Parts: sequence; C-alpha cells; structure tokens
Amino acid sequence: MSTPEDPLETTLDDAWDALAEGRSEELLVLLAAVEGEAAERVDLAGEITHLTVEARLGLFDLAGAKRALLSSRAPADDPSLLQARGELALASWDFDAARTIFAALAASAPTENALISAHERLALVADLAGDQARADGHLFTARGFAPTRLTPAAFEAEVATAAAELPPAFRAIFERVPVIIDPVPDRELALGSGRDPLETPPDLLGLFLGYADTEAGSEGGGMPAHIRIFQRNLERMAEDPAHLREEIAKTLYHELGHVLGHDEDGVDALGLR
Repeated sequence: MSTPEDPLETTLDDAWDALAEGRSEELLVLLAAVEGEAAERVDLAGEITHLTVEARLGLFDLAGAKRALLSSRAPADDPSLLQARGELALASWDFDAARTIFAALAASAPTENALISAHERLALVADLAGDQARADGHLFTARGFAPTRLTPAAFEAEVATAAAELPPAFRAIFERVPVIIDPVPDRELALGSGRDPLETPPDLLGLFLGYADTEAGSEGGGMPAHIRIFQRNLERMAEDPAHLREEIAKTLYHELGHVLGHDEDGVDALGLR
C-alpha cells in the first residue's frame, strides 16, 4: 500500500519548482499558505527559511531576507539554514562570510546535492577573488569533470558568432552598443553610485547599463549604453562547450533586448533563443 503524500511536503516541492523558475511572488504565496502547519515542523524550518530568503532576494528585498534568517527556528547547524546564510552573504557581497559558511556546509553536507551546491558556491567565491585555479578545483569536486574554459580571444569569438546569428535589427544594435567582457562582476559595479547590490548579484551572466533606446536621455548625457558579459560565470554554469555557446548567445540576446527597452518579461517574450 502506498503512503499518502504529505500535503506540506507537496507544497514545498511546488515551492522549489517556483524558485527554480524565478517565480518569487508565487513562492511566498505557497509558503504563506502552509505557515501555520509549518510552524509545528522544526525539521522543515531550515528548508522553509532557505526558500523564504531566496524568494525575498528574488524580489530585491534584502531587509526581508535578513528578517527571515533572524526569525528562523532551525538549528544553527541545519544545512538548509547554512545555505540560506551563504546566499544572503553572497547577495550582500560579503565574500569572506560566504566562504566560511559554504566551507562549513561542504564539510558537513548530509546529501550529495548539498555537497555539490556548497562546492559550486565556493567556486564562485574563488572566482570573485581572482583565484581561478581554486575555483576550477571546487567545480571538479562538485561535478567530477573539469569545466569548459576558453581563452579571452576564443570567448570573444563565440560572442561574435552569436551576434552573427541575430536578426538584422538586433545585429544593428550589437554593432553600435559596446559589449565588454569581464571575468566576473566587481564590487564597484555592484555597489558604486549607490546601486542596490541585489541588482548585480555576483553570479550575474550579463548586464545592460545606460539608457535604453526608449528612454529619455538616450541621445546624450548619463552613462553611455553598453553591455557587460561575465565569462567566468557563464563558463561555471555550462555543462559542456555546446551548452556554453548556447548560454553565451542567450545572454547576449537577452541584454540586447534590454537595449531596446524591454523588461525581463518583454525580453522573454521575444523568443530569440
């Protein structure tokens, strides 16, 4: 006889799906619906805290993410709570804290998935510190194979190849808007000029800065329009060379859509990739 499914755990499964698909508001609704029942389940407190922190960060609510962490009933060594603390440290650009937290998680990870996640985040922290050899070591530990790495010239060639496959209107934008390739975002980019750090997460793949074509001031004044693409972040997420080429193209197309003035939903609706 099969065991009836636990409604709370079914809702949490739905919450993880919402997180994976970037549906942060729906994720919070799901968690609110089981808040009373979840209060009785200390064994799930860390998982719920992790989901809540991720949802708040997805909504650019750093203060809400911090409140969720402070109010958690999970034990201090709960792996999900450690993950939540690490993600909050990364989002706040506190890399020393993130390194310490994810190292602790890697040392005590109760599941293979938790171990993989810890080493992938440690790889990001190492890349942000410019220690590329250490980053690749963490990725090898997490995945069992070396990540795909390109020389700067080869990466630039892949961007040019992706641009050559654009529709004509988008190729015209590519030809007039500078595309800058960096290894990873830096602290000045994330925190300079009073920027909200959540707008530039450390694992960001691409970023459009300046005025979009539809905005007043795009013809002069302010920051000139340009696109930033982050090579090490793209390489870290890629499973193989074909996947890397796909993600380079997707990121380029996405940022060019922002040049045209589309928001995130509008870029997705373009269906360029």
